[in-house]
Amino acid sequence: FTQMFVDFLPFTTAYRTVADLTEPSSLVWTVSTIASLYFNEVEQTKAWKKARLLILRNPKKNILNKSLLNTIEYKGNQFLQYYGVFSSAGIDKGTKFLLEHLKIKDNETKVLDLGCGNGIIGYEAVKQNSKVEVTLVDDFILAIESCKLNLANRNAVFKWCDTLHELKGNTFDIVVSNPPFHFEYENNIEVSLSLFEMVYQCLRDKGRFVLVANKHLNYQTHLKKIFSSIISVEENKKFLIYECIK
Repeated sequence: FTQMFVDFLPFTTAYRTVADLTEPSSLVWTVSTIASLYFNEVEQTKAWKKARLLILRNPKKNILNKSLLNTIEYKGNQFLQYYGVFSSAGIDKGTKFLLEHLKIKDNETKVLDLGCGNGIIGYEAVKQNSKVEVTLVDDFILAIESCKLNLANRNAVFKWCDTLHELKGNTFDIVVSNPPFHFEYENNIEVSLSLFEMVYQCLRDKGRFVLVANKHLNYQTHLKKIFSSIISVEENKKFLIYECIK
């Protein structure tokens, strides 16, 4: 897509593209964000029949010098991520709260970072326990590519997928997640609830599922139907950290 812009610029001052709204909302956000790197004017129309129009005008000069990577700092460490990956302005508050209280046990060497984003949770797991093999899963390819930058030379496996079916039976010791609940422009926990059931299938007996969530989502009601034990290990005014045992 980026190269299409570069190739097209010498021939026009305006370009139009339709973004299909049946795709994840991050796709629309990514297209408009990338477009803003190459065009001075980026206009987005209202949706019509599950589609919207992006109108791009006035190409920028010297665009080949622009980087598509954003740098985020957290506790003295630099994390790289491509534009469009979740929380590009900095580590989001929910993930920060989770990281502040995350404790990887000595016997938890198989870790799954679900909905990994730029990979900071997996990075922290490896930092806490050098014996950890972390598997990072996300349905956004730029998130996975960001993880590869941040966990280079680490004991890490990267999976670009939107389900955990191929990981079923891997018997992870712990799954850690800040699961998504925004889809398009609405709150929707249905995808998260489906992932919770798949997490259960991926854990070893007595394995842990540790997740952070906004309090208003009331995940505990749903998690109780899946896991044998659910406790709230930490909370603040906005977030809860749940520990679920298989």
